[in-house]
Amino acid sequence: MKPKRIALTVPAELDGILGRLSDLQEKPKTTVILDFLMEMQPQLLAFAEALEAAKAGKDPYPILHSMLGVALQELGSGLQTAGTVKDQK
Repeated sequence: MKPKRIALTVPAELDGILGRLSDLQEKPKTTVILDFLMEMQPQLLAFAEALEAAKAGKDPYPILHSMLGVALQELGSGLQTAGTVKDQK
């Protein structure tokens, strides 16, 4: 599938944050944004499914609960990795 181009205007404060991340990662801002969105794709999909369920009168809680569980698991893994890196220094 061919990628789609999206025009995006962001507040100055967010642009500053994106600029800092861009500089630190030595990547263009557009790449930083795309990388973030690609990593968030499963959560974005789950959020869309939860909204669709709510709109259809169904309980979105099981979807949101699962989404939160995955996010916490990823956070724990990230913290563990950060601790390992810190210990190696």
